Amino acid sequence: MPKFKYSARNPRGEVVTGILDAENEKALVLKLRQQGLLITSTQEVKDKVSLRRRFVKGVSGRDRLLFTRQLATMVGANLPLDQCLDVLIQQSEEGPMRDVVTQVKQDVERGNTLSEALAKHPRVFSTLYVSMVKSGEASGNLDAILERLFGYLEKANVLIRRVKVALTYPAIVGAAAIMIVGVLIVFIIPKFSEIFAESEIPLPTLTKILFGFGNLLLKNIFFILILFIGITGGLYHYYQRTEKGRWERDKLALRLPIIGSLLRKVALSRFTTTLGTLVASGVPILEALEIVSRTAGNRVIEKTL
Repeated sequence: MPKFKYSARNPRGEVVTGILDAENEKALVLKLRQQGLLITSTQEVKDKVSLRRRFVKGVSGRDRLLFTRQLATMVGANLPLDQCLDVLIQQSEEGPMRDVVTQVKQDVERGNTLSEALAKHPRVFSTLYVSMVKSGEASGNLDAILERLFGYLEKANVLIRRVKVALTYPAIVGAAAIMIVGVLIVFIIPKFSEIFAESEIPLPTLTKILFGFGNLLLKNIFFILILFIGITGGLYHYYQRTEKGRWERDKLALRLPIIGSLLRKVALSRFTTTLGTLVASGVPILEALEIVSRTAGNRVIEKTL
């Protein structure tokens, strides 16, 4: 249960402060009134453990899917929204999703719409999610929109799982190949180099270069590892943190053999499914295209849209 730090005045006009457990601010005000106190200010006390857990472990796609399905069912049964959220809080386990739903419920009780409350958690509820909920609120068909949103999220999760499965085998083979080549160059080739050096057999130029490279790696392994980590970190910063780097990364990804074709197909599937869901939910076409472009996951495709 949330904790609130409050400031109030007693019947003698004296300022009283303290911390009290309450389901929400309304319940807090009621408790203090029963004690003869007039509340002047409140502030929710965040649970440090809860906050730490929220940063360490994010909300999973399964949690978001379950939240959408249950909310759609209860809204379709004409239950009040705050009661729906209260039931979801009680049924959910301790964790990030429960913290988020608790904050959403508090915002709704303060007078915010559901879409406004969800928009305060962009890492959990995407722009697409919030836009569809907003459309459902405006049209009065929130339960139908939530059902459609549940279907979309379910298809999206299936697509993500298929892509992961498709990329797992090439990733394992590639990692194994790199490890094998590394072991050959660092440990095996230098042994052969010693054998050929003792036998004084003339070697081709390419073989000499390969032996020299293996010996260089073996003698400077720690320096090369530090250099590799530094270069990798620099490239990561450029391609992940800068706009130009992200653009070059996404453009290169689309040109890669096999992987590029797969990424284009995934982007096309996501585009058609998302746009169809938004248009069917009553979102205007221009706004839908803008939302779809932000969920494309690729700068080149985003600019095209």
